[in-house]
Amino acid sequence: MTEISLSSGLGEEMSPGILVTCLILSPDGRITLDPGALHGRSRLEQPVQWAARREELADPQCYRFIWVAMELDHAQQPFRYKGLAVSDVWLDAQGRGFKAMADSVNRISDALMGRADAKTLSGKERRALEQHLKTISENLWDRAAEPVKRALL
Repeated sequence: MTEISLSSGLGEEMSPGILVTCLILSPDGRITLDPGALHGRSRLEQPVQWAARREELADPQCYRFIWVAMELDHAQQPFRYKGLAVSDVWLDAQGRGFKAMADSVNRISDALMGRADAKTLSGKERRALEQHLKTISENLWDRAAEPVKRALL
């Protein structure tokens, strides 16, 4: 079994026995791990001036924040993918952005509760996300909750 240290920066224990992290899917299809997003401090968000409405942005691009919850075992190591959910963050070339904060919080909560929803992702994006989760840990993927696996079909 691959051990993933909690001090590796993988995520944060958001409730007892549940580690949450964020994968960011860029418009160009790249997926990056950025647990700083849990507190609005992802590398992507830090320089952004936030707008109250998406319509205030000039030609924004959509970044998908994929909240991934992992159950921890008795040794406090990630054991399996428990849930995942997606929220959108819109950014424009002028350094302005928009995100629905309540939606992001609700999506994190969904992942924590073991729900899995990736329906806003295209089939290609779901396959890329599945592959990325396997790359993080094949063992976590093999033991993933069925809703997680179904959400990525």
